[in-house]
Formats: sequence, C-alpha cells, structure tokens
Amino acid sequence: VAGYEAIQKLGYAAQQEGASLESVGIALRFLSVNMQEALDGSKEAKETFAALGISLTDASGKTKNSTAVMLELSDIFKNMNDDTKASALAMQLFGRSGMDIIPFLKMGKDEISNLGVEAENIGRVFKEDVIKQGKIVGDTVLKMNETFNGLKNAKGCKKDGKITWGEIGENIVTGK
Repeated sequence: VAGYEAIQKLGYAAQQEGASLESVGIALRFLSVNMQEALDGSKEAKETFAALGISLTDASGKTKNSTAVMLELSDIFKNMNDDTKASALAMQLFGRSGMDIIPFLKMGKDEISNLGVEAENIGRVFKEDVIKQGKIVGDTVLKMNETFNGLKNAKGCKKDGKITWGEIGENIVTGK
C-alpha cells in the first residue's frame, strides 16, 4: 500500500479533476486487493493486468506498490477514447470509487506526478513523521476527553448533568 506522502500527492492531483483524497484511497485499497489476487494466482486478475501490459513486479522481481501501478494504469486511461470501456475497467480495477477518479486517471502519469511535485512545493504534503506526531496528539486529546468524561461519571454530576472544572479539581484534591 502507498505511503502517506504518496497518497497526499495523488489526492492533490485528483482534486484538480474534482475527485477526492478519500476516493483515491479507496481506489488504491481496491487495486491492492486485485494486485494481491493476481500475485496469488487468480486467473482473472492475472489476465486483466497482463492484457493491459501491466507487470506487478519490477525488474528485480519485487512487487510494485499500488501507487506505482496506479500511475502506470493512468497512462492507459489517458489513451482510452471509449468512455464505456474506461468506466468498466475503472470499476473492475478500483471498485465503485473507480468511477469517481476517471478524470484524474485520464491526466496520465506525467501530469499526476508533476502535480504531486507541485503539492509538495506548496506545502500540501506532510512528511510521515509529522502525520504520526499529529496522530499521537489526536490520541492524547481523545484520552484527555475520555478521562474528563470518566471523572464526571465517577465523581457524580449535578442533576442538570453539568460539572465544572473547579468541582473536578476539588474532587481530585479531596478524593471525593
């Protein structure tokens, strides 16, 4: 599966064509499943990628990530003139979200890659360590909120269901 940075770049490019980061993420998950099925020997999945001229492994035999395969597929979509076939192929490879990202796919690998660089240059791409730190902060805030709720429940609320910070502090200090 693609990393955080790659998904953000793809999402930025998709937004230029009216698709969402969420649609791209869902499409990548669906594509990953199809890729794994082909690698596991599913005849239908193998034939689909082979018919498109898409290899799921690089020259050294290592499995390509879903982002790389999506970019290769985008060049195929860019050159497709039959909208019906493009829709059917998008659904087959990317699930329902494939329909949402067809205009994005039709940009082709070079334009999508260039937009990814643009996203990075304008500060739209957060590094993975920043995202991980943000998740830690979010988790901490959630824990604090749940602790507050637990204190309200444990120490009892007034009949109106409200308790003040002062009352919580007093209850903590007095042990009530």
